[in-house]
Amino acid sequence: MTSASGGKYSVSGPLTVRTAVLLAARLFPNRAREDQAAWRHVVDLQDAHFLTTGQMHLWDAWPKLPDADQVRITRMLRQRPAFLASRTVFLDEAAALLASGEQAEFADTEGEHQVLVLASAAPEARIDALLDELEQGAAKTTGFPEPAQPGSYVSDLRM
Repeated sequence: MTSASGGKYSVSGPLTVRTAVLLAARLFPNRAREDQAAWRHVVDLQDAHFLTTGQMHLWDAWPKLPDADQVRITRMLRQRPAFLASRTVFLDEAAALLASGEQAEFADTEGEHQVLVLASAAPEARIDALLDELEQGAAKTTGFPEPAQPGSYVSDLRM
């Protein structure tokens, strides 16, 4: 899977956005209108973006979160591309994801910078699956360099 913005940023960007939206749906209040809140779950993308900034010290609810949710956020932050800390880039990536239809966790809604989270039987399991996919992708891209082949080498380091 490539970035929804046409490879402009990274492969892990869309996965991180999807994870952040599902985490925001779980951890922040439902942003649906009061008359729709019983059957509709709306997430403000700014809530999801806040999670990608890593500024948990600014969030009063952070210390009170269950350990499992703190671990999920930490796992996401560990693999999150740094460019997603920018609000504009995050919103662009989310808009590109919505336009591409590559994801199935949320859909566009009438509110500006809001998405409708689609129902899931096991939202925690979906979040964990996305986090596993993020970590597997990172494990494939990070590796050790090949060992040097036999031969003569020169170093400019002098002692």
